[in-house]
Amino acid sequence: MAPPHPPEAWRRYWPKRAVSRPPPPGEPTPISSVDYALRWHPAAYRALLIERAETLGVTYAQGTIDRIEPGEGDAIAAVGLAGQGMIPADLFLDCSGPQATLLAAHPRFAFTDWSSSLPKRHLYLGRPTAPVIALEDRVTLTGSGWITEIAGRDGRHVTLGTPAPLGQAEAEAMLAAPVLGAVALTPGRVSAPWIGNVVALGDAAARFEPLGPLHLDLAHRQLALLLEMLPGRDISPLERAEYNRRSGLMMEGVHEVLALHFAGIEAQRVFGARALPGQTGAVIDQFLRRGRIPFREELPLLGQEQSALLVALGWHPGLPPAARVPDTAAEAQARAAFEAEARAALAYAPPYGQWLARAV
Repeated sequence: MAPPHPPEAWRRYWPKRAVSRPPPPGEPTPISSVDYALRWHPAAYRALLIERAETLGVTYAQGTIDRIEPGEGDAIAAVGLAGQGMIPADLFLDCSGPQATLLAAHPRFAFTDWSSSLPKRHLYLGRPTAPVIALEDRVTLTGSGWITEIAGRDGRHVTLGTPAPLGQAEAEAMLAAPVLGAVALTPGRVSAPWIGNVVALGDAAARFEPLGPLHLDLAHRQLALLLEMLPGRDISPLERAEYNRRSGLMMEGVHEVLALHFAGIEAQRVFGARALPGQTGAVIDQFLRRGRIPFREELPLLGQEQSALLVALGWHPGLPPAARVPDTAAEAQARAAFEAEARAALAYAPPYGQWLARAV
């Protein structure tokens, strides 16, 4: 996590809790206490999910939904794929992306707008360039907006989010790549992600700028919650209401983390001052005065990750009362021990590029 850079452009590194060598099973090593992270390849991940589903007896059919057949009450009975007939089901998962094809067609669909705290955005997607072998993704604040760079073996994927539209030449200069597409985005979420027998997940439930790996994380956590509460053939209204409550807390947690990106001094110079949603103001206050992050289960980041994010965004942590009496000897000892552990871990694990070359 990098400290702030000069005002015209400063960068942070999204925390990747990852190393490049797995320890032998049951054997303590210098990296035994290090957590692991995955770098997702969307196309490969999608193909893997389809393959696993088919091995469990799920039939996969690719097509465009062109018809929705109503059922009893708030339920739908079936959906139609163009040229492939109707598909009936007791429960439908809407994973159709921001258009929320199934849920948005429901008469009770409602959208909660986040524009008061997150600016309406113009997103420019760059064409993937040469492969980049790196453990970190980069998010950079510039005078025009946020630039997100994701490294990968299939290329460098870059997105630019601006408060006002740009010309193609200017956008390509910022992206350092040809513009693959442009999207006008109003951030927000569905008011109720589960209506009748339709449950919206991920992008179909919340629409926001890709600042960090929050889209897939939200989809995974919503899916885990749904599996925890998975209904039978008959859906209980209490189950549906509890899912909507807890899923709503998850989406609002993402909302608050995103709002931090626009609440810093440098970001306000680009996007203007905005309202702080939910507990965002309290989190900043507690961090500045006491160096702590209030714990909430529904947030997408761990406390340590939130602290690193706040520092990268320009805030400096305060000290809790117990830490205000200096014990320089103990502090020096702790720093030395941490440095020794870090050096041992770096010496044990090969560079990422070398490990990747051996692993594939």
